Amino acid sequence: MSDIAAQSNCVSHGSLAGEFLQSLSFGALEDLFSLAGLKNYEPNRILFTEGDRSSSVEIILDGEVRLFVHAGSGRRLIFRNACAGDLLGLAAAFAGKSQCMTAQTIYPCSIASIRQEEFMGFLLRHPAACQSAGREMSRECFRNIARLRTMGLASSAQARLAGLLLEWSAAGQQTNRGRRFRVPMTHGELGDCIGASRETISRTMSDLQKDRVLELRGSLVTILDPSELETRSIGR
Repeated sequence: MSDIAAQSNCVSHGSLAGEFLQSLSFGALEDLFSLAGLKNYEPNRILFTEGDRSSSVEIILDGEVRLFVHAGSGRRLIFRNACAGDLLGLAAAFAGKSQCMTAQTIYPCSIASIRQEEFMGFLLRHPAACQSAGREMSRECFRNIARLRTMGLASSAQARLAGLLLEWSAAGQQTNRGRRFRVPMTHGELGDCIGASRETISRTMSDLQKDRVLELRGSLVTILDPSELETRSIGR
């Protein structure tokens, strides 16, 4: 399928995810996808690295992309997994600066890539889309602040992990047992989110389960005692 056919198919079926794309009018969507080139990536492909010159804005149509920064000594700090509907490189495009994070595919991904100058021209033609892009950057800023608060203010690995789980639970599903959500990372990757070892994460998760603070079923976590998890997140 050609790029243009794939883009038209996405627009006509109304199956797009993400607040930015969903906020656009049909005409704006058509204009946006007329500028985009569709790219398919295998897992573990680097899309861009922190310090790279910003040249495009990427929109994830399918798959997941991990966003992280290098922390020295071969370590990294994971900020989040971006998914369908998320925009990558938006802040760098607005500021005209280099990328501040590294983006790496986790699963096979389909991504719409739009040259930076063409994306900025699109926003000038569609003021409502410009407002939506501003809201998208604000959401990203608040997510990053929440992660840095978890890293910087929590005194222990247990407190940092509890804070991270509370952060993710906000988007979870309320059940009769508690709020349930999927943890999209291995224990080693969780450690990269909060600056802890895989062994520390495994031990802490086991302790939280034994104390009936949460329940683990594969990658699904159910918070059974949110007040206790909140207490542990502040190191008490």
